[in-house]
Amino acid sequence: MKFKRIIISTIFILTIFSLFVSAVYADYSGYFLKGFADGFNKGLQMGMQIKQKKEMKWKTEQLEELEKIFEQWEFFSDRVQKLVESEQMTPDLGKNSWF
Repeated sequence: MKFKRIIISTIFILTIFSLFVSAVYADYSGYFLKGFADGFNKGLQMGMQIKQKKEMKWKTEQLEELEKIFEQWEFFSDRVQKLVESEQMTPDLGKNSWF
């Protein structure tokens, strides 16, 4: 019962605080709904910007990993090419005879 009162009072206090912040954000013009809507829109815009930054960071990390894979593949293909040119390795060397 005590826990329920704490939760209800916390919600009530946060609601009053948000109303106060919205009223202050409305630049004292008295248009509560305008201030509330502007604050809500700004919050959504900030959320979208954060999401876009996270997505850009993820894309950058994926590109870096892809570049590493290409570097490894280039090293591997150069090494194989050198082995083939020096006749230490033939294209038939990797084939299994039992297939």
